[in-house]
Amino acid sequence: MFKICTHQLRRCIMSTRFYVALLIGAVMQIVSVMPLIDYSKAVEKPLNLLEGFVYFNCDTFAAAAAFLGLLFMISDIPFTSQDETYTLMRVPRTQWTMGKVLYLFSICVIYYTVVLLIGIYFLSENAYFSTAWSQPMSWLASSNALNYSTEYNVYFPYSYITSLLTPANAMALSFSLSVCYAFVMSLLVFLLNLKLPHVLAYFSAIMVHVINYRLATAYSRNYTRYSLLGNSLLMYHDIGGSYGNGLYLRLGQSFCIYGTLILLLLILLLFAIRSYDFKITVDVKS
Repeated sequence: MFKICTHQLRRCIMSTRFYVALLIGAVMQIVSVMPLIDYSKAVEKPLNLLEGFVYFNCDTFAAAAAFLGLLFMISDIPFTSQDETYTLMRVPRTQWTMGKVLYLFSICVIYYTVVLLIGIYFLSENAYFSTAWSQPMSWLASSNALNYSTEYNVYFPYSYITSLLTPANAMALSFSLSVCYAFVMSLLVFLLNLKLPHVLAYFSAIMVHVINYRLATAYSRNYTRYSLLGNSLLMYHDIGGSYGNGLYLRLGQSFCIYGTLILLLLILLLFAIRSYDFKITVDVKS
């Protein structure tokens, strides 16, 4: 199982698709935090290095667009090729499937780790590391942005995040939620590719993502809790039971939902792989 995962990771890292996908994620992280950097320079106060990813995770459009990079990277899962037949002759289908699942989880972690590091590097020109929130973020969260928030198009009115979480905790939760959503969607793509032609499966995954985005950005917040994407964003949570008035899920509830969906998709994958015809997708060299 682990050899299948590492083999797939090596093939992924050597492909152009991998770097194009990372570029999409990096660009969305940079685009998201650029107004925040301009704001911090305007008030002449540095940011915390960890705040870039938190700000990115609380930007619905940037988070949704960045996920498209990962979706592009794994769109052809299970990546069957001619040499895959020799692997399948040596291992059971269940072990092969779990190797691919482990690869999907690993690539989700790698993808958002790179996005996180790109954000840290981009902020480093005007940021520092600290266990406390920076003054610009504290001002934005407390609606005391000195009239700069509108001018520089920055938006972070989430005082419950800055008051109840440290930057490190907020970053870790944002990272975990992003990985959970990406992993669930990756498993869904895997399952769809086993049942449908790849083009149709990819289109279906895009539509599921779009529906989640529309639910997360609906005018009425009554629908946000039903969006998997919305539940991957830190600001759409009832943190500490002090915010949301029942509209948002608590962090524990979101992680339980993701865990349940992962288990369900794994079961469906193991059933689907029994009837999957690998000969259909194996390339034959002339």
